[in-house]
Amino acid sequence: MGYIKKDVLVKDVLVYLNNNYREKITLEQLAKKFRASVSYICHEFAREYHISPINYVIQRRITEAKFTLTNTDNSLNEIAWRVGYENVDHFAKLFMRHVGCSPSDYRKQFNNNLAEPVCLPG
Repeated sequence: MGYIKKDVLVKDVLVYLNNNYREKITLEQLAKKFRASVSYICHEFAREYHISPINYVIQRRITEAKFTLTNTDNSLNEIAWRVGYENVDHFAKLFMRHVGCSPSDYRKQFNNNLAEPVCLPG
C-alpha cells in the first residue's frame, strides 16, 4: 500500500470505529472489512493515533459513558448497554481502570457541582 492508501485506511478505520463502537468489534473483523492484516491495521492506526484500535474503542465507550453519566439519570445497566457492554460489572471495572473511580462515584462527584469529577486512573 502506498502512503495515500495508508492514510485513507486509518481514517476509514477511525470512522468505522466511531460509527460502530457500540458493537462488538474484533481485530479480525477490521482486517476482513478493510482487506488488510491485523498487524498492519494495528501498526498503522497506532502510528497515526498513538493508540491501538481496540483501546480506541474502549476510550470512545468510556467518553460516551462519562457524558451519559453526567447528562442523564440512566441506570448503570442502561449506560453499559448503550456504550457496548453487555456486562455491567465488566463495564464498571474498565471505567474504574480508565477513569480512576466507579461510574457511580463519577456521577456523584459531578452532581456535587464539580465541573469535571476528580478521579485518578489506577
